[in-house]
Amino acid sequence: TNGGTNIVSGTLADTESAFFQVVVPTNLDGAPILGWQLNLSQTNGSPSVRVRQNLLPDNTCDTTAFASGSIIIAPPFLVPGTWYVEVKGSGNTAFSLASSVITTNTMQRAPWTMPILGQADTSTNLRQPVFGDTGVDSTNLPGDQGVDLAQGQYDFYAIIVPTNNAGLLHTELEAISGNPQLYIRVGAAPTPNHYAEGSCGGGQLIDRQLTGSTTQYGSWVPLNGRTDTQLTPGLWVISVYAAGNANVRYRLILSSGNSATNGLVQDLPLDGSVKLTNALAGGDWRYYRVQIPTNAPNNLLVIWTSIIGSPHIFIRDTVPPGEGAHISDFITWSSDNKNEGPYPDFPSPGRFTLTTPPLRTGTSYYFGIWSPDDAVFTITCSTNGGAIDVTNTIAFYGGSISSNIPGYGTLLYRIDVPPEATGLWFSAANSSDLVFLLEQGTVPGPGYDAQWISHQANASFSESLTDPANWPWLPGYSYYLAITNTSPSAENFSFTMAQPSDLAPFDFIAPTSVTSTAPNPRVQVVWGVTNQGIGAATGSYGYWYDRVWFSTNGALDAQSYIDFPINQTVAPGGTYWQTNTVTLPMSASGNYTLFVQVDVYNYTYDSDLVNNVSAPVTLTYELHPPDLAPVSVSAPAAGSSGMSVQVACVVTNQGLGSASGWWYDGIYFSSSPVFDTNATLVGYAGQNHAVAAGGSYTWTNSAT
Repeated sequence: TNGGTNIVSGTLADTESAFFQVVVPTNLDGAPILGWQLNLSQTNGSPSVRVRQNLLPDNTCDTTAFASGSIIIAPPFLVPGTWYVEVKGSGNTAFSLASSVITTNTMQRAPWTMPILGQADTSTNLRQPVFGDTGVDSTNLPGDQGVDLAQGQYDFYAIIVPTNNAGLLHTELEAISGNPQLYIRVGAAPTPNHYAEGSCGGGQLIDRQLTGSTTQYGSWVPLNGRTDTQLTPGLWVISVYAAGNANVRYRLILSSGNSATNGLVQDLPLDGSVKLTNALAGGDWRYYRVQIPTNAPNNLLVIWTSIIGSPHIFIRDTVPPGEGAHISDFITWSSDNKNEGPYPDFPSPGRFTLTTPPLRTGTSYYFGIWSPDDAVFTITCSTNGGAIDVTNTIAFYGGSISSNIPGYGTLLYRIDVPPEATGLWFSAANSSDLVFLLEQGTVPGPGYDAQWISHQANASFSESLTDPANWPWLPGYSYYLAITNTSPSAENFSFTMAQPSDLAPFDFIAPTSVTSTAPNPRVQVVWGVTNQGIGAATGSYGYWYDRVWFSTNGALDAQSYIDFPINQTVAPGGTYWQTNTVTLPMSASGNYTLFVQVDVYNYTYDSDLVNNVSAPVTLTYELHPPDLAPVSVSAPAAGSSGMSVQVACVVTNQGLGSASGWWYDGIYFSSSPVFDTNATLVGYAGQNHAVAAGGSYTWTNSAT
């Protein structure tokens, strides 16, 4: 009850079970439920525990597996409502079961707040980049500043990860004694006790983990460097678990990826003027950040030496390299695979040169040094061989060039795509001797190695930039265009960036009230669209589709719709109107909503997709079906087999709507006075007329 901690004790015979009911609230004291903890202990026997929502636990997927000791139940499997707990004995059992909630108010301390990128140190008694340390808690033991935790039990902590973070969470779990282990999850308590859907299916509910038997380090970084420029913002929940067969004592230290002198991340200039020397504990990381200018160096020279140990260097841009789900899951620039590569890492000390490409322009690069053993090393970097020096730029909106390329020559251009861009569209007038290569984030590689290549005359390109999974076609990056002449003679060409349209519905007309005698009425809808953009609207296939949406909840969702092709060009400031009849999937009276969405598949180059949806029209629908019922029937009272008889019938319409069209009334013969499966059709009377509500009709027909 009450969402608090409750304890019950009992005794059980071998294989006997006891059951308890727990009501899980939506939140407690204003804090959301992050998890539910059950601590099972015994003075005799070997009890185990499992849970299920709404019903007693059983051998089903929606029941957790039996577990002993302390178990954690967490969202999304854990939802508010009534849950049942089963404790089962093994041998003569005496047990104690404690039930408690996990919220930010019930943890070992208030949540720590990770600093934003570049934020100065504001933590009390801590030095940047450390922002959390269980050792500064006055309740900890003196001397080693450790925290005691009983075998099989959990401690919970939380971190508030801000937007615009540095993309790195460093954890140091010091094993002062015993075998502490660490689990991390975004948004809810981590748990090894069940999956997202219960005991089977749905995925594990642990994002990151340290499960070694000694002091452990984790450098947790974004998993997808193509789209993730920081750690997921929000509440991160950490649990420390006392594994093994003994109590543990531990200390947990948390650091961010902010650069600091002699810190976890240090800035390293490109001119070779600074050589840094650092020591590294086995299994830990140190980072060195360099800034690549827009006109990137052709060659970046890195020199590093190993004095002690076996350090390795890993590389990544924008965010540091590090660990994904566990400490052997290394995430590097090879994992991101942003361009054509190559993407080596460097396990041996010495000198190595990184070239542009694959170095990306105008971004931060991180050299992450990791060692399996204690290490001491030095690192410095410099440049040589000049820079790519791309001074030719093409304006993103409507920029154009006309030029001449010498025989076997190449011209290189940069196109800066703004963050708000929805598409990348251009066209060229050229011969097939010219090869166009386009690369996002860096210059195209040697030869014909690029993310987009055209060997055709009159090259053209159109790509939506609105899908985060559509790598490399995303907004907010610089794109580099190389044009190479494969012939010995000079060639002329012209190149033009498209100017976007902005289609927006300015009127949507639909009936506000519809009455029909049958479901799925057909109605006429009209909409007007204007082009508010600076470019003409022309679909990438010469057409686009406008969609009429039907909604039962007032929201634009995937319940029901119909598409209409638009095959025309709409100049800037121009308009078009559409009038169409649509069938509405309405099977019951009620209030419904209609929308229109223009260019639903993004076939046009549209600068603003938000205004493509019209204002809603609320429609009140009344279904008035007819209700035909025979009110009298007459036939001979006696007859013989095979005899033809006359049957007369009077039918009335008892419904609210009229009956119209063509239908059949059947004449049935039965040996019993009820209409059932034994009745046999022996004749029918076709009807073709309209019967108003309250009206009737009469027919006479023969049956054998």
